[in-house]
Amino acid sequence: QDPNFQTNKEFKRDMFNVAVGVVWQTALVLLPIYIVLMDFMAVGVVVGVIVLASSILKVNWYDRLPLHNEVESKS
Repeated sequence: QDPNFQTNKEFKRDMFNVAVGVVWQTALVLLPIYIVLMDFMAVGVVVGVIVLASSILKVNWYDRLPLHNEVESKS
């Protein structure tokens, strides 16, 4: 009904980013648990997962966000 409505052409990428974000958030929760348990091998793995997921989200999500000026000009 809204003539300015546009379909989401990036649905697959968005869902991939959601899946990576869930893994990233879970790793952030696990990190202090493994530190308290002093399981330093698991801490290393979790830190690796956090770094990998963060870099994927940086390139695939954050870098593609519209600039603040672009958002204001559309409204």
